[in-house]
Amino acid sequence: MAEMVAEISEALRTGLVDKLIRFFKSKGFEVRAARLDGYREPPVARNSHQFGDRKDKQADVYGYDPVEKVAVRGLVKVTKEELLSEHTKTQMQLFAAMTGAENNKRSRTYVIVPQALREDLNLILKDLNLLNKPHFIPLATRD
Repeated sequence: MAEMVAEISEALRTGLVDKLIRFFKSKGFEVRAARLDGYREPPVARNSHQFGDRKDKQADVYGYDPVEKVAVRGLVKVTKEELLSEHTKTQMQLFAAMTGAENNKRSRTYVIVPQALREDLNLILKDLNLLNKPHFIPLATRD
């Protein structure tokens, strides 16, 4: 049974990563890396500020907005446990603090979750003081 749940979660994750890639492309972003076959691994963000669990982090999708000249990152969370984890909170804090080297603009982070986790995502963003921030964008999908 646990194996079946893991397979379903992995299939959902793959689908959400693909959906996030399509969303990035629809916004004109260059997708440079993703945790999906056919893409390079996203770069590791150094946790030099020692947020949360103090570990370096990777996004699920990494790209570039050529208009705003900033990095764009995408996080995919498929379960409530994953969403509430210290790992996820650290990713959010770390990515929210990142700015572009060439223009000091905040990079943007998109977090996509299944619709059932939308309220949980909003609560976490509120707790981290990231709700309604223009550089941190929550997304939910009905799939």
